[in-house]
Amino acid sequence: MSPDSIELVKTASEQGYHLTQTGKSSLLRIQYNNENNNYKDIEKLCLIEFNSDRKRETIIVKDNNLIKLYIKGADSIIEDRLCKDTKPEILEKCKHYVNKFSSQGYRTLYIGMKILTQNEYDIFINKIKEADMDLENKDRKLQEIYSLIEKDIFLIGATIVEDKLQDQVPETIRNLRLAGIKIWMLTGDKMNTAYNIALSCNLINKNLKVFEICGIEIIKNENFEDINKEERNQIIINFAKEYNKYKSQFNSMTQNSQIKFGLLIDEKALLTINDDIYIQKIFLNIAKDAIAVICCRVSPLQKSQIVKMIKNYDKNKITLAIGDGGNDVSMIMEAHIGIGIYGEEGMRAVQSSDFAIGEFKILYRLLCFHGRINYIRNSQCICYFFYKNFVFTMIQYIMGFWENFSGQTIIDDWFITLYNLIFTSLPLGVRACLDFDVKMDDGNVIYKMTPWLYMENRDYPIFTVKKFVFVLLKGILHCIINFFVVIFVLENQSVNDMGDQPCLWFISVDLYSNILIIVSLDLFIFTKYHTCLNFVILLFVTFI
Repeated sequence: MSPDSIELVKTASEQGYHLTQTGKSSLLRIQYNNENNNYKDIEKLCLIEFNSDRKRETIIVKDNNLIKLYIKGADSIIEDRLCKDTKPEILEKCKHYVNKFSSQGYRTLYIGMKILTQNEYDIFINKIKEADMDLENKDRKLQEIYSLIEKDIFLIGATIVEDKLQDQVPETIRNLRLAGIKIWMLTGDKMNTAYNIALSCNLINKNLKVFEICGIEIIKNENFEDINKEERNQIIINFAKEYNKYKSQFNSMTQNSQIKFGLLIDEKALLTINDDIYIQKIFLNIAKDAIAVICCRVSPLQKSQIVKMIKNYDKNKITLAIGDGGNDVSMIMEAHIGIGIYGEEGMRAVQSSDFAIGEFKILYRLLCFHGRINYIRNSQCICYFFYKNFVFTMIQYIMGFWENFSGQTIIDDWFITLYNLIFTSLPLGVRACLDFDVKMDDGNVIYKMTPWLYMENRDYPIFTVKKFVFVLLKGILHCIINFFVVIFVLENQSVNDMGDQPCLWFISVDLYSNILIIVSLDLFIFTKYHTCLNFVILLFVTFI
């Protein structure tokens, strides 16, 4: 379910220990020395899965009538649950490796174990059965039971897993920032690990001023009342003072230049921010101007809370969340747009998302090209749809005045039905699918220009009230010109050699044909990319 679990199994396999299939989910067969006759059967008794609150995973197994509990999790969580007999030199050595490799951007965990007696295990199982019967307090009781069994752990060691970046991640982040998109990184890693990952993926650089905000634990009394809230809030206030001081120094040294900085914040400070609206506003007023915000040791619930906090702070902003694991599901579902990446951590993120992509680098093309083109297409198609219907329907209103409201329609019922059904819908559909002004494959220059084109369309939107009103007025004007030109041109004119005057049907077909020509020409004028399909659909479907 996680990269570290995969690497543990791979490492064991390289040492000659293989996990083989037995046909029973409760039986694990470990084959060693690459020989079929050398194996050991281990019975899996209980698995306590990882969640956002626990930040650890535990398994209880039975090996040769000996019940063992193994646990892996964040170093800060496991360290608080170690037994008093843990040798200081082992703990110091594990701390050394964790700090050393986390500063290089590796994922780090502690692994521990303890031996359970049969009586301890039986009591544990009976408590779980009792908790399962209490539907109202089941989750709370289970967490208490798990916490009791996961104590007095003997530290085995630490694991270091390389979390490799996908291809072109730094380039993608750079282009997204050029497009004016603010990026927040929400991770469960330690501060050192998160900082170095942010450096490697071009989210920040070493020359950038980065403010670190480290919170303190929440202390509650017997009535579950927060007794150190003011002390926790003061940390954010002190950060705001430090930022204002730095801002004034920066402005005095550099004239007419925008301040550039980043934020590195841990989960304890985030709890403080989410707990108080006033503190939240102070933080967000500063964070909105940051080049990047890196949130460390955050749980899945906190990820969704951060997204919700940003959504509530500015209703006009659009949030996008992207992730590849089950821990990102709540964040993906909370954001306006959720994107899942196919990864080794399962399909939960993909199944919960609005869009699914194979690699992170595809996000640039999805946003800056497809997102921009679809925005332009939708905006223009909506305006065109109202325009062509105003050109068509206003004829009926003008005819009502012309005929003293007798109720006679100027357009045949079949023409009315087929206008939006076939004659004008298919050419518009072809344009909506195929039209674009630039392509990503047009060359390196266009590829580099795409972020600025995206930013231009965002800062100067196409679909506005002013544009919409202009389109409606244009449709009304074209309708009036068409109607009165046809009426006055055909007035007292013969339409054949017999000298017959134009009848209502003749005028109707004339008006309708002119409408199709007018709206088709307007569609062609504002189409940027013409294909053979545009002409074929218009010629054979609309006119012939």
